[in-house]
Amino acid sequence: LKVFFQGTFAGPIQVAFMRLSAVCIVATCATECIEAGAFKPGVSYFPEDKRVAFSGTDAHSSATLVDVHYGSHFKVVTSKQSQEQYVLTQCGAPQAEVAEVDALVPLASNWTRKFFDIPLKTPLTTSTAALTFLETLGVEDRVLLAPLYATGACWQKAHTCNASLEDGWSGNATLRQSQLDAADVVFMDCTSARDGDCSNVVSRANAVQYSGANEGGLLASAEHIKFFALFFNKEIEAISAFEDTVAHFNAAAPTATSTKPVVAWVSYQQWPDRFVMADAAYRRSIVQAAGGVAADGSGFHQSVAGWTEVQAVAGVASSGKTYSLALSAFNNSENCPSACSSAQLKSLAAAAFQPVLQSADVLIDETYEPDPHNYNLDSFKATFETDDLKALTKLSVLRIDGTISADNGLDWYESRFARPEWAVEGLAFHLFPDSGNGKRYFRNLAQNETPVSIIPQMCSVNMVACTGGDPVTIAMLGPAVAAAGPTADDSSLASEARWAFFALAAMFHALL
Repeated sequence: LKVFFQGTFAGPIQVAFMRLSAVCIVATCATECIEAGAFKPGVSYFPEDKRVAFSGTDAHSSATLVDVHYGSHFKVVTSKQSQEQYVLTQCGAPQAEVAEVDALVPLASNWTRKFFDIPLKTPLTTSTAALTFLETLGVEDRVLLAPLYATGACWQKAHTCNASLEDGWSGNATLRQSQLDAADVVFMDCTSARDGDCSNVVSRANAVQYSGANEGGLLASAEHIKFFALFFNKEIEAISAFEDTVAHFNAAAPTATSTKPVVAWVSYQQWPDRFVMADAAYRRSIVQAAGGVAADGSGFHQSVAGWTEVQAVAGVASSGKTYSLALSAFNNSENCPSACSSAQLKSLAAAAFQPVLQSADVLIDETYEPDPHNYNLDSFKATFETDDLKALTKLSVLRIDGTISADNGLDWYESRFARPEWAVEGLAFHLFPDSGNGKRYFRNLAQNETPVSIIPQMCSVNMVACTGGDPVTIAMLGPAVAAAGPTADDSSLASEARWAFFALAAMFHALL
């Protein structure tokens, strides 16, 4: 299978394989779906004790952008940013009637309603931030194409057998559309959810918005594990996973310490050239949960000429602040009788930035480096033009590239959304070395730590994208009916199977 997934016909074969995988194998459907003729109106296929709920009472700790209501054999999931309803029908049951859905959750004016059968069989996601949710639920084997920049071991494993989703910027646009069309659901971000532009999601019939990254808090984002679970009947696993996340998140900081180290997130950025102190709300939350105190940039903004202050996310006051010191602010006759060189401007700005660096016990250097292995303590000193800092004395200069993929992608930008406790524990590991927390994401330049690579060989999951066969069966939440033969809608399944087999046969014939 791997051989045919590569080369000239890779794209069409991938699409055909996805269509074939969507056909429910009798043995699998016997457990995942209601058997043909066995559906019983009025019977609850989603028992009360196996349901999830979103309290939405605290924007920092509970999801507010999604909701769910349960019917007897269908769920109605609400996506508030995209203004959509997703009606999820237990496979093998008849699709819910519009009147049934309206009776449970009326459709608001100008909202969109989409229908899907669950559990999903061939999901895709265009957002790497969604991937770890799928891993945590144990359904990564159903994802037949992994986003190109994914860092998780199993996603990299998929890449090794050419099971990659075409990139939206540089890939083959026609092939990408075919790949997306072949999925039963595509989890994706809105073009600009905060500006109300979710047209890319609404216009695609099989698109579902992933809005977790837009929540107001780290735990609120993590609670979207329940959102993903709804599409796979994995509510029980989601409840357990989220409880575990909350417990570890709240237990990372040591309780017996009287000293809270001051932590500053800093970087040197280009286009335009500037030194930056980032004080976004999520960074502050990580520091506080780890037992530290986030450095306050407002004082520097008021006392140092050339500083600018903007909201971390434009238009969202609760997102925190970003403080910048542009090199161009020092390009004047007082500093340089003639035009300043780039090196002179950087030195002047670096000197003005020193109070920020000096104020912190721990510095987190987020300066971009395409190959993290090349960035060390000397790189830090050269970037900020300093070698005399409190953080250097305390041997506490950190980077967020401590956990990376084989291709140097930062896991920080992938798994942290689903597992914020890893970020908190990872920082607490460095703030309080004796705290017993695990090491993740962060590495200490002052102690010559190098990045740890996630590699495909770390994946122990049987990825259907590479091996073929069936994914791990997902049991129904409600009472299953013993298998008695072919599953529901035999004619539709047969047609789908024929389409896939003919497509594969055509490709193989062309290769001969």
